Amino acid sequence: VDVDAFVRSLVERRPGVVADASQPARVFTDPRRLERIIDNLLDNSARHGGPPVVVAVRGRTIVVSDSGPGFAPDMLARATERFATGDTARGHGIGLGLSIAAAQARVLGGSLRVANRPEGGAEVTVELSDRAPTAEPAS
Repeated sequence: VDVDAFVRSLVERRPGVVADASQPARVFTDPRRLERIIDNLLDNSARHGGPPVVVAVRGRTIVVSDSGPGFAPDMLARATERFATGDTARGHGIGLGLSIAAAQARVLGGSLRVANRPEGGAEVTVELSDRAPTAEPAS
């Protein structure tokens, strides 16, 4: 997958979201899983963040950032856990978006990290693997 072109195609469907690519890369990955990750992150930014939402591609690294209130301190530690929800004044949901995105990233051999930007807002970083995705574990 050409990560830059792929991310741009997803961002085109989202008014107000900006794509920023400076280091294009091609990775061997499952595009359906990658789309799910990016869509979940963009949904989360739309629901809990603030504009502008920027998706930056830096080689195998994708960073989704917004200018909203960021993650509450307690959410930084547990944002990728299933059913983790924060302050209801900041939005509603059952807390699966980030956990699904993190799980999909792990299946792809990558990782997902959440942080707050020093200038304000949330930042979620997806590191894609440089190897082939693993098979899903049997349930």
